[in-house]
Amino acid sequence: MVQQKSLVTGDKPEIVVDEANGDFRLMGWERAEVLVKVEGDLTLQQSDDQVVHLRCDGDAVVRIPIGANLTMNQAHGDARIKSINGRVHLGDMSGDLAVRHVGEISLNSHTGDVSIKHVAGDLSVATINGDFTLHDAHNIQIDNVAGDLSVRGIQGNAMIGNTSGDVSIESAQGNIAIGNSSGDVSVASVQGNVAIGDTGSDLSVSGVQGNVTLGSTGGDASLQGVHGQVNTGHISGDLTAQAVYSITAEASGDATVALVNPVGNSTVKTSGDITARFAPNANVSVNITSAASSITVSAPGGARTIEESTYVLKLGNGDVQMALDADGDVSVMSDAPENAGRRADAGSSPFDFDFNFDFDPGLGALSGLGDRIAQRARETAERATAEVQAKVQAKVERATRKAEEQAQRVERRFGWSSRHARNDEGRRPPTPPAPPRPAPIPPQQDPVSDEERMMILRMLEQKKITAAQAEQLLSALTGKGA
Repeated sequence: MVQQKSLVTGDKPEIVVDEANGDFRLMGWERAEVLVKVEGDLTLQQSDDQVVHLRCDGDAVVRIPIGANLTMNQAHGDARIKSINGRVHLGDMSGDLAVRHVGEISLNSHTGDVSIKHVAGDLSVATINGDFTLHDAHNIQIDNVAGDLSVRGIQGNAMIGNTSGDVSIESAQGNIAIGNSSGDVSVASVQGNVAIGDTGSDLSVSGVQGNVTLGSTGGDASLQGVHGQVNTGHISGDLTAQAVYSITAEASGDATVALVNPVGNSTVKTSGDITARFAPNANVSVNITSAASSITVSAPGGARTIEESTYVLKLGNGDVQMALDADGDVSVMSDAPENAGRRADAGSSPFDFDFNFDFDPGLGALSGLGDRIAQRARETAERATAEVQAKVQAKVERATRKAEEQAQRVERRFGWSSRHARNDEGRRPPTPPAPPRPAPIPPQQDPVSDEERMMILRMLEQKKITAAQAEQLLSALTGKGA
């Protein structure tokens, strides 16, 4: 049975829905009147204090004045609320909830998915057991979300507690604080500081006009365009930090860091490799530690390889300090497209462009470094050549043994042996056919040049070829004159 009731009110009445069982649709309108249609039982009355109370048992459609304040104590079913300029307070609710165009809103406890858009004031939420989508609000406070959370278009600050799903925050005009999250976390375009607790999976932060503070990260961490200081907890995966002012981070994987113009001291420590990139006008002193004793400093036109565990590199006046500490390789490079043409200048060094390479005297002078590297390369090449020659000699010996075994098989087949040197008639046995001769050893060709050996060893060091392929190249070069 459908029931319909109406009640004349003022422009800004207090509306209280004590209980709604069933799907609930409520919209504001310009009339100073409350109109209710319910497929079931309905109670609509106004108390002495001019508060309108509503109770319905069944699906309901409700119209209230657009300037009203709305309170829903209990609701069990899907609910849709739209166009309320006043305050909206929602108590304990179950079912999917959609709210559009309200003044300000608070929500106690909700079981189901929630979608709220276009809140003219502040928003506060205690607990949501479901996914939560929020677009366009001022200051927000969300205590707990047992699901995914998506927030976009915040005109003030955002305080978010713990979440058990993924978190996405985009476009905020104030500070962002997020508690612990079990899933991925993504924060972008924030005009303020960002603080995030522990993240269970991957983390992405970009376009922040402030400082970023992070707890631990269970996956990879990506930081881009942070105009402030970055401090992270432990990162279980890889770290990527591009266009950040300064950073202090520790990662179990690899790290790629690009600091356009560092303005604060930084420290990056990883269990893997580190690649760091700087602008040519950067003023930074880089203290490098590589447990693998593999440090490379690159620039347009050339590169230096330092087979040491520590190294100090000074760019510009070195005002800013940066420490790179890796269990693996460390590579430091610079982009300087405006100076690319200087490679053609006579006598110009690939490290000349706007760089001041002050090497730490405590590490020892670099004189003779090229000779030491060349000596190591020659020794390595000689060892590789000796190994190849030994393998060739082993193959020749195997071929000789095979030929001898074949000859012995021929003798046994025809019964020729030393104890049958003569037959019963005193005649010598017929001469057996001569066994095949072993393949002759090819004549020695021109030795491989040092330049060719160096090229092959460089390709092997850069992991462009395998050791077996290096051996094949040396063998091919040894036989090039044939």
